Amino acid sequence: MRNVIRLRKLAILTMVLFGWFCLSPNFSFARQDEDVLLKARRLYQQGYYDDAITLLNEYIKKIKTVAEQKRNVAKAFYQLAKVYFTVGEDNKVKENLNKVFETYPDFQTEETDLEFKERVDKVKKEVKVKAKVKEEKVKIKVKVKEEEKVKVKEEKPKPEKKVIPKPVKKKKKKKFPILLVLGGLVVVGAVLYFLVFNKKDEAPKEPDYDIRGTWEINWSDIHGSSGNYNMTFSGTKTGGSMLDEFGDPGTYTVSLTNTVVIQYTYETLTFTGTMYSNHNMGGNWTYSTNSGTWNGIKISAKKSDRQNATSRPSQPRQH
Repeated sequence: MRNVIRLRKLAILTMVLFGWFCLSPNFSFARQDEDVLLKARRLYQQGYYDDAITLLNEYIKKIKTVAEQKRNVAKAFYQLAKVYFTVGEDNKVKENLNKVFETYPDFQTEETDLEFKERVDKVKKEVKVKAKVKEEKVKIKVKVKEEEKVKVKEEKPKPEKKVIPKPVKKKKKKKFPILLVLGGLVVVGAVLYFLVFNKKDEAPKEPDYDIRGTWEINWSDIHGSSGNYNMTFSGTKTGGSMLDEFGDPGTYTVSLTNTVVIQYTYETLTFTGTMYSNHNMGGNWTYSTNSGTWNGIKISAKKSDRQNATSRPSQPRQH
């Protein structure tokens, strides 16, 4: 009977400890971190960029002071940088990528967007160079302080013995501060390397405006027909791929004078025109024997509130 009572007590204690572990802050907090980052990624993939930015900023603000969460903080900064890259805010892309590697220098992740991966690798190298320069400066300061202590110790006069006079010692020659000179050369070399590295990696000239993202295209033809639908552009500022709302692909180019050419892959439908700003462009289109005009308005980071697409330009019916 006593053995049965002991077994019951042991079972109850085990259940209590297991429940406490599952409900403990660290356990639930780690699972919550994964849920927040996953939700932010889904918002980004669905095009809700503002919602993803807000969620990630709130998450970073909440856990950035927790030492054990540095890797998750770096993940959140990385996702923020990718959202800003997608919407064309270059300054915020670099700012958040800097925070990724300043928070967690060994951060690594797989990236399929080659252009964004180049930006990530470039910022990672810059942060490493800055950290190395800072480390060398600290070493130099420590060396200087140590040499100053030695110098003060050497120059401190020894007490004279009155009973037995000693011959006057020759003053020691001051040592040439070779460590200080070498440290200075290291710092100068690192700074020059950093400047030259930046100069080689200067971005080529690009158009004034960024076409990447989703645009609402409104068109009309010479026969009086009109319609509207969406086009999504991905790639670089100067060229890449296009996919319209009906699933048909194409390509685009943007010249340094902001001239736009959009060409469908499987049809002779071509749009040409000019980008007037980051949110407005327009021009003419041709499709076999039909033609007309068009204008595009960039949809904001949130989903457009307009109704479903009507149609895209087509060839006139034969009578």
